[in-house]
Parts: sequence; structure tokens; C-alpha cells
Amino acid sequence: QERAQTRKNLMNGETFISTPWSEPWVAWTMLGLLVLAAVSHALQPQAIPMGFRSLFSTADRNSLFIDSALDKRGQAIMVLFAVGVLSLAMYRTMCGFMTPRPFAFITFAYIVLAALVIMLLRTALEALAGFTFVPRSSMHTLWDHYYHLLTTTAILHYPVLLISLFWSALTPMAILVLNAVVVAFFYLTLLVKSCLLLVHSFRGLVYTLIAFITLEIVPFAGLLGLSYIIS
Repeated sequence: QERAQTRKNLMNGETFISTPWSEPWVAWTMLGLLVLAAVSHALQPQAIPMGFRSLFSTADRNSLFIDSALDKRGQAIMVLFAVGVLSLAMYRTMCGFMTPRPFAFITFAYIVLAALVIMLLRTALEALAGFTFVPRSSMHTLWDHYYHLLTTTAILHYPVLLISLFWSALTPMAILVLNAVVVAFFYLTLLVKSCLLLVHSFRGLVYTLIAFITLEIVPFAGLLGLSYIIS
């Protein structure tokens, strides 16, 4: 059974339940995220279909992405959408296993900020490692696949997040499993794509696994730790 979070109404002294479905900011945030996805789609209509089409493909940049017509603004907005969805999913999942407290927008905002900082650091490290050890054409192809996988996963994650936020019958463990399945799908698919695109020898496999752990698993673990502290 989910732990109820309580806060006092200063006007009349009554005690209210503070849950995701009782906090108005949650609904507004979900609506805002949906607007971000719609704006991104309007700026680059081919991005979402291309994301699903390339989901299990490892075709090179020229043969797969030449007609994708990606827009830099649309990409930035979609990344913000993905960060918002992941941050709210993390916050929702952790609240089910922590001491009861209000489900607060400021906490969610701090998690989003932490996620953006970690993503920027991860991107900088990936660019440094990529331009040092990987051919530029392969790196650009991997970045394209990464963005389209991120887009696809975020869109799939949105309805899962919607259910976990507003279906009160779900247990904390069920919410954890739902969100963990989406995250596992993203990282397993990314690992397979990375290996198929970059690995041409045993040494390449070792380097790819080390890079995957350093650039993907460690930052995600760091975000989990920061989210736990912030929450």
C-alpha cells in the first residue's frame, strides 16, 4: 500500500493527502510536457516516425537519416521533454519508498536541473571520447541513433508516467517495475546499437563496454543518487 503524504492546511487546520493526483502542478506539468512534444513534432515532423523506423536499425547516417530534416530547436525541445518525463518518473517512483512528505514542484524542478547538468557533462565527455577514439562518420551515426532512441523512449515513457501518476491503485513496486522496464529498454537497445556500429574486434568490444558504463550507467546512477538526496 502506498504511503500517504500529508501536509497541513494553514487556513483551517485540516490534514490533506499530498499525492501526485491531488497536486494541481502535476497535471499542468504533464500538459506542459505534451505541449513540448507537440512543438518539437511541428518543427521536425519526420523525427518521431524516423525514431520508430530506426528503433531496431543500425543503418549508416546517409542511408537512414538523410531525409529526417531535423531542426536544432526541435531537438533541444524534445531533449527537454525527455528529461522532464524521466525526472518526474524518478520522483514518482522514489516517493513510494520514502518517508511521507508533500509531492512538491520545487523538488521536481531540482531533479530536472540535476538531470540537465548530468546530461551536459555526459555529452561533453562523449564528444571528447568520440572525436579522440572513433571515426567522425561513426560518431555522427551513433548520435543520430541516440537522439532517435531517446525520442522514441520518451514518447513511450509518457503514457507509463501518466498511469503511474494518476492511477492510485498501483503499488510502489508496480510503478518501479513499469519505469524500470522503459529505462532498461532504452539502455539495452542503445548498447546493442553501439556494439553493432562500433565493434569490429574484441578490443573494440571492450572499449565500447567501458565507454557505455562510463557515459551511460555511471551518469544514470549519479542521477539516481542525486534524485534520492533531493527527494
